[in-house]
Amino acid sequence: MLLAKNIKKKIDGREILKDISFSLESGQIISIIGPSGSGKTTFLKAISLIDLPDSGSLKIDNNDYQFPVADASKIKYPYPNLTVVFQQFFIWPHLTIRDNLTLALRGNIDQKHFDEVVGLFQMTEFLDRYPNEVSLGQRQRAALARALMLKPQYLLLDEVTSALDIEQSHLILSHLRSIAEKGVGIVFVSHALHLASKISDKVIFIDEGKIVEEGTSEILKNPKTDRLRKFINIADQIG
Repeated sequence: MLLAKNIKKKIDGREILKDISFSLESGQIISIIGPSGSGKTTFLKAISLIDLPDSGSLKIDNNDYQFPVADASKIKYPYPNLTVVFQQFFIWPHLTIRDNLTLALRGNIDQKHFDEVVGLFQMTEFLDRYPNEVSLGQRQRAALARALMLKPQYLLLDEVTSALDIEQSHLILSHLRSIAEKGVGIVFVSHALHLASKISDKVIFIDEGKIVEEGTSEILKNPKTDRLRKFINIADQIG
Protein backbone atom coordinates (compact mmCIF):
# COMPACT_ATOMS: atom_id res chain seq x y z
CA MET A 1 0.00 0.00 0.00
CA LEU A 2 0.99 3.59 -0.63
CA LEU A 3 -0.08 5.79 2.26
CA ALA A 4 0.48 9.55 2.52
CA LYS A 5 -0.44 11.52 5.63
CA ASN A 6 -0.61 15.28 6.16
CA ILE A 7 1.54 16.13 3.13
CA LYS A 8 2.44 19.82 2.84
CA LYS A 9 4.52 21.59 0.21
CA LYS A 10 5.49 25.19 -0.45
CA ILE A 11 7.00 26.51 -3.68
CA ASP A 12 8.50 30.01 -3.72
CA GLY A 13 6.83 30.69 -0.39
CA ARG A 14 3.35 29.76 -1.62
CA GLU A 15 1.61 26.79 -0.02
CA ILE A 16 0.76 24.40 -2.86
CA LEU A 17 -0.25 21.32 -0.84
CA LYS A 18 -2.17 21.83 2.39
CA ASP A 19 -2.26 18.81 4.69
CA ILE A 20 -3.23 16.15 2.14
CA SER A 21 -3.75 12.53 3.17
CA PHE A 22 -4.18 9.73 0.65
CA SER A 23 -3.98 5.96 0.24
CA LEU A 24 -3.61 3.66 -2.77
CA GLU A 25 -3.98 -0.10 -2.70
CA SER A 26 -2.69 -2.69 -5.16
CA GLY A 27 -5.02 -3.07 -8.13
CA GLN A 28 -6.83 0.18 -7.37
CA ILE A 29 -7.26 3.07 -9.83
CA ILE A 30 -7.65 6.53 -8.32
CA SER A 31 -8.34 9.57 -10.48
CA ILE A 32 -7.28 13.00 -9.23
CA ILE A 33 -9.19 15.88 -10.77
CA GLY A 34 -9.21 19.61 -10.23
CA PRO A 35 -8.57 22.96 -11.93
CA SER A 36 -5.18 23.97 -13.28
CA GLY A 37 -2.88 25.10 -10.49
CA SER A 38 -4.76 23.15 -7.82
CA GLY A 39 -1.69 21.05 -6.88
CA LYS A 40 -2.32 17.79 -8.74
CA THR A 41 1.09 17.48 -10.40
CA THR A 42 2.87 18.77 -7.29
CA PHE A 43 1.14 16.02 -5.32
CA LEU A 44 2.38 13.35 -7.75
CA LYS A 45 5.91 14.71 -7.46
CA ALA A 46 5.65 14.71 -3.66
CA ILE A 47 4.42 11.13 -3.24
CA SER A 48 6.98 9.87 -5.79
CA LEU A 49 9.77 11.77 -3.94
CA ILE A 50 10.72 13.70 -7.08
CA ASP A 51 10.10 16.90 -5.10
CA LEU A 52 10.20 16.14 -1.39
CA PRO A 53 7.31 17.31 0.82
CA ASP A 54 8.03 19.91 3.50
CA SER A 55 6.17 17.93 6.15
CA GLY A 56 4.05 14.84 6.62
CA SER A 57 4.77 11.15 6.16
CA LEU A 58 4.75 8.60 3.38
CA LYS A 59 4.70 4.80 3.44
CA ILE A 60 5.35 2.78 0.29
CA ASP A 61 5.03 -0.91 1.17
CA ASN A 62 7.80 -1.49 3.73
CA ASN A 63 9.52 1.88 3.25
CA ASP A 64 8.65 4.72 5.63
CA TYR A 65 9.49 8.37 5.03
CA GLN A 66 9.15 11.28 7.44
CA PHE A 67 9.38 14.90 6.30
CA PRO A 68 11.28 17.12 6.42
CA VAL A 69 14.34 14.93 5.93
CA ALA A 70 17.71 15.84 7.40
CA ASP A 71 19.75 14.42 4.53
CA ALA A 72 18.05 13.81 1.18
CA SER A 73 21.10 11.92 -0.11
CA LYS A 74 20.29 9.07 2.29
CA ILE A 75 16.73 8.53 1.10
CA LYS A 76 15.95 5.08 -0.24
CA TYR A 77 13.98 5.93 -3.35
CA PRO A 78 11.11 3.60 -4.33
CA TYR A 79 12.03 3.23 -7.99
CA PRO A 80 11.27 1.20 -10.03
CA ASN A 81 8.61 -0.17 -7.67
CA LEU A 82 6.93 3.21 -8.09
CA THR A 83 7.12 4.78 -11.54
CA VAL A 84 5.80 8.11 -12.87
CA VAL A 85 4.77 9.01 -16.43
CA PHE A 86 4.37 12.71 -17.21
CA GLN A 87 2.49 14.16 -20.17
CA GLN A 88 5.77 15.37 -21.73
CA PHE A 89 6.70 11.67 -22.34
CA PHE A 90 10.53 12.22 -22.15
CA ILE A 91 11.16 9.81 -25.01
CA TRP A 92 14.77 9.87 -26.26
CA PRO A 93 14.62 11.16 -29.88
CA HIS A 94 17.91 9.53 -30.97
CA LEU A 95 16.80 6.05 -29.92
CA THR A 96 14.25 3.77 -31.58
CA ILE A 97 11.07 2.99 -29.70
CA ARG A 98 12.48 -0.46 -28.93
CA ASP A 99 15.64 1.05 -27.47
CA ASN A 100 13.60 3.55 -25.46
CA LEU A 101 11.67 0.65 -23.93
CA THR A 102 14.76 -1.34 -22.98
CA LEU A 103 17.23 1.39 -22.00
CA ALA A 104 16.42 1.34 -18.28
CA LEU A 105 16.61 -2.46 -18.18
CA ARG A 106 20.39 -2.33 -18.69
CA GLY A 107 20.35 -5.50 -20.76
CA ASN A 108 18.27 -7.51 -18.25
CA ILE A 109 15.34 -8.04 -20.59
CA ASP A 110 12.55 -10.40 -19.63
CA GLN A 111 11.55 -11.30 -23.19
CA LYS A 112 8.19 -12.77 -22.20
CA HIS A 113 7.27 -9.60 -20.29
CA PHE A 114 8.59 -7.42 -23.13
CA ASP A 115 6.46 -9.26 -25.69
CA GLU A 116 3.43 -9.06 -23.41
CA VAL A 117 3.69 -5.28 -22.96
CA VAL A 118 4.38 -4.67 -26.65
CA GLY A 119 1.34 -6.78 -27.50
CA LEU A 120 -0.83 -5.01 -24.94
CA PHE A 121 -0.09 -1.61 -26.48
CA GLN A 122 -0.13 -2.92 -30.09
CA MET A 123 3.38 -1.60 -30.78
CA THR A 124 4.96 -4.30 -32.96
CA GLU A 125 4.67 -2.39 -36.23
CA PHE A 126 6.52 0.71 -34.99
CA LEU A 127 9.03 -0.74 -32.50
CA ASP A 128 12.02 -0.04 -34.71
CA ARG A 129 11.03 3.48 -35.75
CA TYR A 130 12.32 6.67 -34.17
CA PRO A 131 10.00 8.92 -32.12
CA ASN A 132 9.77 11.51 -34.93
CA GLU A 133 8.54 8.74 -37.24
CA VAL A 134 5.51 7.78 -35.15
CA SER A 135 2.33 9.56 -34.06
CA LEU A 136 1.72 11.36 -30.79
CA GLY A 137 -0.53 8.53 -29.64
CA GLN A 138 2.16 5.96 -30.44
CA ARG A 139 4.72 7.95 -28.46
CA GLN A 140 2.29 8.05 -25.55
CA ARG A 141 1.89 4.28 -25.69
CA ALA A 142 5.69 3.97 -25.75
CA ALA A 143 6.01 6.12 -22.61
CA LEU A 144 3.51 3.94 -20.75
CA ALA A 145 5.06 0.72 -22.04
CA ARG A 146 8.52 1.89 -20.97
CA ALA A 147 7.22 2.42 -17.43
CA LEU A 148 5.66 -1.04 -17.38
CA MET A 149 8.91 -2.68 -18.50
CA LEU A 150 10.18 -1.89 -14.99
CA LYS A 151 7.34 -4.00 -13.48
CA PRO A 152 6.17 -1.30 -11.03
CA GLN A 153 3.66 -1.95 -8.27
CA TYR A 154 2.52 1.68 -8.38
CA LEU A 155 2.07 3.73 -11.54
CA LEU A 156 1.49 7.49 -11.33
CA LEU A 157 0.18 9.12 -14.51
CA ASP A 158 0.02 12.87 -15.10
CA GLU A 159 -2.41 13.90 -17.86
CA VAL A 160 -1.23 11.10 -20.12
CA THR A 161 -4.29 11.33 -22.39
CA SER A 162 -4.41 15.14 -22.67
CA ALA A 163 -3.13 15.23 -26.26
CA LEU A 164 -4.93 12.11 -27.51
CA ASP A 165 -8.14 11.77 -29.48
CA ILE A 166 -11.16 9.82 -28.23
CA GLU A 167 -10.15 6.48 -29.77
CA GLN A 168 -6.58 6.68 -28.49
CA SER A 169 -7.78 7.70 -25.02
CA HIS A 170 -10.16 4.75 -24.94
CA LEU A 171 -7.30 2.41 -25.92
CA ILE A 172 -5.10 3.74 -23.11
CA LEU A 173 -7.90 3.49 -20.55
CA SER A 174 -8.74 -0.10 -21.46
CA HIS A 175 -5.08 -0.99 -21.02
CA LEU A 176 -4.92 0.72 -17.62
CA ARG A 177 -7.77 -1.45 -16.36
CA SER A 178 -5.90 -4.55 -17.58
CA ILE A 179 -2.77 -3.36 -15.79
CA ALA A 180 -4.67 -2.74 -12.54
CA GLU A 181 -6.13 -6.25 -12.73
CA LYS A 182 -2.57 -7.55 -12.50
CA GLY A 183 -2.24 -5.87 -9.09
CA VAL A 184 -0.71 -2.52 -10.04
CA GLY A 185 -2.00 0.50 -8.12
CA ILE A 186 -2.61 3.45 -10.47
CA VAL A 187 -3.03 7.19 -9.85
CA PHE A 188 -4.49 8.93 -12.88
CA VAL A 189 -4.41 12.75 -12.96
CA SER A 190 -6.76 14.16 -15.57
CA HIS A 191 -8.91 17.13 -16.57
CA ALA A 192 -11.23 14.77 -18.46
CA LEU A 193 -14.10 13.97 -16.12
CA HIS A 194 -15.69 11.45 -18.47
CA LEU A 195 -12.46 9.44 -18.40
CA ALA A 196 -12.22 9.63 -14.61
CA SER A 197 -15.80 8.42 -14.27
CA LYS A 198 -15.19 5.38 -16.47
CA ILE A 199 -11.88 4.15 -15.14
CA SER A 200 -11.80 4.97 -11.43
CA ASP A 201 -12.41 2.98 -8.30
CA LYS A 202 -12.12 6.31 -6.49
CA VAL A 203 -12.14 9.98 -7.52
CA ILE A 204 -10.40 12.76 -5.57
CA PHE A 205 -11.17 16.41 -6.27
CA ILE A 206 -8.36 18.80 -5.30
CA ASP A 207 -8.68 22.58 -5.22
CA GLU A 208 -6.21 25.13 -3.86
CA GLY A 209 -4.00 22.38 -2.49
CA LYS A 210 -6.72 20.64 -0.48
CA ILE A 211 -8.90 17.58 -0.98
CA VAL A 212 -12.38 19.08 -1.27
CA GLU A 213 -14.32 15.89 -2.00
CA GLU A 214 -13.61 12.21 -2.63
CA GLY A 215 -15.55 9.05 -3.27
CA THR A 216 -16.59 6.71 -6.07
CA SER A 217 -17.27 8.10 -9.53
CA GLU A 218 -20.79 8.77 -8.24
CA ILE A 219 -19.53 12.11 -6.88
CA LEU A 220 -19.20 13.29 -10.49
CA LYS A 221 -22.95 12.78 -10.90
CA ASN A 222 -24.05 13.88 -7.45
CA PRO A 223 -21.40 16.16 -5.92
CA LYS A 224 -21.85 17.06 -2.26
CA THR A 225 -19.86 20.30 -2.29
CA ASP A 226 -20.66 23.50 -4.14
CA ARG A 227 -17.06 23.73 -5.34
CA LEU A 228 -17.12 20.37 -7.12
CA ARG A 229 -20.58 21.09 -8.48
CA LYS A 230 -19.32 24.34 -10.01
CA PHE A 231 -16.26 22.59 -11.46
CA ILE A 232 -18.41 19.90 -13.08
CA ASN A 233 -20.83 22.48 -14.53
CA ILE A 234 -17.97 24.42 -16.13
CA ALA A 235 -16.46 21.22 -17.52
CA ASP A 236 -19.83 20.24 -18.99
CA GLN A 237 -20.19 23.64 -20.67
CA ILE A 238 -16.73 23.38 -22.22
CA GLY A 239 -17.21 19.76 -23.22
